[in-house]
Amino acid sequence: MHDLRMLLCLVYACIPHPSAAILNSRTLQSTPSSGVHAGYGSAERKKGSKVHLAVDTLGHLLALHVTRVNEQDRDQLSQLAQAVQAMSHREVTLLC
Repeated sequence: MHDLRMLLCLVYACIPHPSAAILNSRTLQSTPSSGVHAGYGSAERKKGSKVHLAVDTLGHLLALHVTRVNEQDRDQLSQLAQAVQAMSHREVTLLC
């Protein structure tokens, strides 16, 4: 992931280490074979997994974390922020 982002930065002449990141999550519906990895989210009214991700302002993936759908987004913020800071050598100063 890091190497791909560096190649894209060379092609598009962007800064190799981002200073801003965008955090978001997405719910993925489970399959019968998901078993214990899926949870039930009352807000989404579906059983599945939730993908928590961080991208830079160009949309390049910085960090990814998968949980059960019933996990709160705010509880995953710390883990995602730490992963982004480790990847960017602590150069990210703004998280949205």
